[in-house]
Amino acid sequence: MRSKPAVAAVVVGAALLVVGGFVFLRAPEAPTDASTAPEGFASIVPSLCRARDNARTDAGDSRRIFLDEVHAPLHELADEVATTDRPVAADLLEAKQVVEADLELEAIVTGDLERDLETLIDATIAASAALGEEVGTCG
Repeated sequence: MRSKPAVAAVVVGAALLVVGGFVFLRAPEAPTDASTAPEGFASIVPSLCRARDNARTDAGDSRRIFLDEVHAPLHELADEVATTDRPVAADLLEAKQVVEADLELEAIVTGDLERDLETLIDATIAASAALGEEVGTCG
């Protein structure tokens, strides 16, 4: 006859297998190439342009635009481009990190946010070009 700790270990192990299987089956599939990449890439640059244009007068709106509209797509873009051009992906992530730091400080007084968003726009365009995608420029 098995002891209570042994039975508990078997029950816990079985529960972990069930939960793990469920998580595995529910996980979304990652895009395999640029043709199946999220459609959000085309909206990144126009949103960054709006955030840059608002940087001098309304850092709060720039922050909202950045977090709500471009933060997640920038990560996806960096993940995609990292498979083909790691230095370009690194430049994109570094430029994104600088903007994030600016937004934490709300660095509008010195114009840093506006300048750093411009750098991020350039890095985004370069990353998109590395994938063969056209994302446009600021108008």
